[in-house]
Amino acid sequence: MKKTKAEARPQPAQIDAVMRCLKNNELKEARQRLTRLQQQFPNHKPLKRLAFEIARQSGDDQRAVFFAWEWCEASPNSTQAFEALAESSLPEFPFLHVHAADRLAELGEHFGKDLDELRTELAKDYSLDHGLSMDLCRVFLANGKTAEARAFVESIP
Repeated sequence: MKKTKAEARPQPAQIDAVMRCLKNNELKEARQRLTRLQQQFPNHKPLKRLAFEIARQSGDDQRAVFFAWEWCEASPNSTQAFEALAESSLPEFPFLHVHAADRLAELGEHFGKDLDELRTELAKDYSLDHGLSMDLCRVFLANGKTAEARAFVESIP
């Protein structure tokens, strides 16, 4: 049986440097270092968490939601990723918030909020699936990802 080659990953010192910049609130430097690492290691999951943390700490709410979504997509069983998505998505993206809370429940975590009232209110106008597609479309458009946003629009019957 052949051994598969381990996927390339950043050196711990490179991740530590980004974390140090983040801790010292040197967000521009953290973003630059992270961008270089993402170019070299686009599939390295911890970089997705760092992208979320940098956006969140810099107060860029829409980018934080976008990066939380990417983190969730890369790590579909990560409670931390879905907690980040649930926390960052309100009030602007309520369907995304419900989606994240539902996934947390599937993972055995309780988000701490009763969403029945929100779910009922949202369901008055759209199904949860259609609303999620609309929220994701808005997230992707706000982050310059028009082709991806179009795919979400096209998924709505």
